[in-house]
Amino acid sequence: MARIEKTIFISYRRKDVAWALAVYQDLTHRGYDVFFDFTNIPSGDFEQNILSNIKARAHFVLILTPTALDRCSEPGDWLRREIELAIDEKRNIIPLFFDGFNFGNVSEKLTGKLQKVSLYNGMNVHQDYFLEAMERLRNKFLNVPLNAILHPVSTEVREVVLEEQRAANKAAKEARREEIRKRRKEVVRKIISLISSNSRWIGIGGTALIFLLFAAFGGNYLLNNLSVTTPTPGIGSTMISDKDGMTLAYVPAGEFVMGSNLTFGPEHKIYLDAFWVDQTEVTNKMYAQCVAKNKCDPPTKVESYTHSDYYGNTKFNEYPVLYVNWNMANGYCEWAGRRLPTEAEWEKSARGTNTNTYPWGEESPNANLLNFNNNLRDTTEIGTYPNGASIYGALDMAGNVWEWVNDWYSETYYQDSPLSNPLGPDSGTYRVLRGGSWSNRVDDVRTTSRIKYDPMDTSNGIGFRCASSP
Repeated sequence: MARIEKTIFISYRRKDVAWALAVYQDLTHRGYDVFFDFTNIPSGDFEQNILSNIKARAHFVLILTPTALDRCSEPGDWLRREIELAIDEKRNIIPLFFDGFNFGNVSEKLTGKLQKVSLYNGMNVHQDYFLEAMERLRNKFLNVPLNAILHPVSTEVREVVLEEQRAANKAAKEARREEIRKRRKEVVRKIISLISSNSRWIGIGGTALIFLLFAAFGGNYLLNNLSVTTPTPGIGSTMISDKDGMTLAYVPAGEFVMGSNLTFGPEHKIYLDAFWVDQTEVTNKMYAQCVAKNKCDPPTKVESYTHSDYYGNTKFNEYPVLYVNWNMANGYCEWAGRRLPTEAEWEKSARGTNTNTYPWGEESPNANLLNFNNNLRDTTEIGTYPNGASIYGALDMAGNVWEWVNDWYSETYYQDSPLSNPLGPDSGTYRVLRGGSWSNRVDDVRTTSRIKYDPMDTSNGIGFRCASSP
């Protein structure tokens, strides 16, 4: 069995096997040890196999469709038994809602222990965005320390986790030592071979000199050749911040064309080192963590355009934080161990290296790609528009909210030489906002759209994301 953080039990109604199988295949492909009784039941005691595997696994993924709980009132119903045991064992229960399932529509069926199921954080899974939902499942619901789960596993299981972690760390150290020993032997073998093959003409003095050189420089040579190589990330690589849980997307080093001859012009090439950019805008929930630590000031207003209780309402946890000025955004990024992106970094994250007019390419903006033009008259949950992602996987680079960047605003920003002034001026009156918001027109959601804004002001259409150097 895999380390316990990677172990999952899938519970489902037999008629929903297609959804369960899809979840099973995605998770096993990602390296999870998943018990799925459609494939995992061996010969023997069916009941014992089911119950033992719930107890043996940390995560309990529950597939829920509108009729999944219909038979839970029948004596001995297996779905009910599985759910109740997971509750008793305090497993990390993660309900997945398919086909429009809603706890409000089945409240009369949630009797006894089943009433507790609605207290667990769940997530909607739409067939058109299945892969995106699975990514969120892995990154948000499964990628957590067991002792941080709302309903943690037992002390005994946590001890097993710690023991497995110690064993894994010990094995990793021993493997690294063995690799170093092998490389050291290979380096010494090559040097001895060099000495042996040339000893006839090198002579005794030359041989002694080589040994002296080895003694003098061998240490550095070994250090340079025994280092463990870290794979270079590429497009599509992500990492998760251990500070606020944000997923970051990797933007490789290289040139890209900045500017647009049609708007602010002129186009010119700029080289940027590699960096990481937040995949989404910073959310209410993330920002609240910083406020709770007394490292950030609360938003100047708790409302949004159509909601009077936006910030602080768990319903809007995964929506972009609003009413933060530049200083507040900058302070949050510093607390999270990151920084505000430069204007050039923001633009490259949005348009890539192909001079895209919009993050997704050249297709005209529409309601399937972004939130804009007052279609919804307010912000939307992060990740709502996966089809509108940039080539690097950054979401909502167009629409939803304008985003603060690090630079001061300059009217001649695009005319400045990329060599003498690649990142804009270091002082000014206004800061730069990029990306457009939910209320903007088509022209304001291009990858080159930018406006100036007083860094002390806030708005219901302004948020931010952070960036980080490797």
